[in-house]
Amino acid sequence: MGRAERGRAGGVRFFSFLDRARQGHRVMTQGGHVPEGFEKLLTAEDVSEIFNVDKSWVYHAARNGTLPSVRVGRWVRFQSAAVQDFVSQGGTDK
Repeated sequence: MGRAERGRAGGVRFFSFLDRARQGHRVMTQGGHVPEGFEKLLTAEDVSEIFNVDKSWVYHAARNGTLPSVRVGRWVRFQSAAVQDFVSQGGTDK
């Protein structure tokens, strides 16, 4: 059984989210739907749930460039494709 199938790092839920987004389903956010052509940016809390780690690790990984992130004002957000690439590449050795 593969890593995502076992549910390690929340992979099953994360990859099903990506599949729905790729199939054109609307991704609901707190403020409603994401406009067509855009994807929902993940919060540090979302990413911490996916990886089953503390939010502080997510912020640290974003700060040192280990995990690609997007700054939106004072907030840090993560593109789901970048998070998936991070998982596909086996994470980090740092």
